[in-house]
Amino acid sequence: MKEYTTLRWLIFKFSGVFLMMASMALIYLVAYFYKFYAINSLITLGDIITYNGRVIICLGGIPMVIYMFFFALRTVLNKGIAPLKKGTVIGQIWGVFSILSFALGLVASYLIPIVLLILHYTSCHEDKLRVYYVTDPQLCMMIENK
Repeated sequence: MKEYTTLRWLIFKFSGVFLMMASMALIYLVAYFYKFYAINSLITLGDIITYNGRVIICLGGIPMVIYMFFFALRTVLNKGIAPLKKGTVIGQIWGVFSILSFALGLVASYLIPIVLLILHYTSCHEDKLRVYYVTDPQLCMMIENK
């Protein structure tokens, strides 16, 4: 290989490895730093619900990050630096699924507060309690005292 093609090959492969590491870091951040107990309280519909729209959007985006990881893995394992000629059926199905999942998570993050208002939940209006929805506004005082 000539020097300039070797350099292009190295950049191409390291870009794929970097994309794989970035996607793994995103999955790690979503899995360990967002509080997924909010989804459990949303399902049980108790007196106090913890809801943060970002959690729903992140859950919807996880399949897209997984797709990005496997796309990068495929480019790293590909011989040379030629673009991938044909896609796989699983890749196309997963790509459509990941886009639909992200879109559904995005729409759901805006619809859930409206549904909670219809179900007679009110939001706690203090800045540090914005993620809480309660059936009785007096419960916000109880949360604040904890």
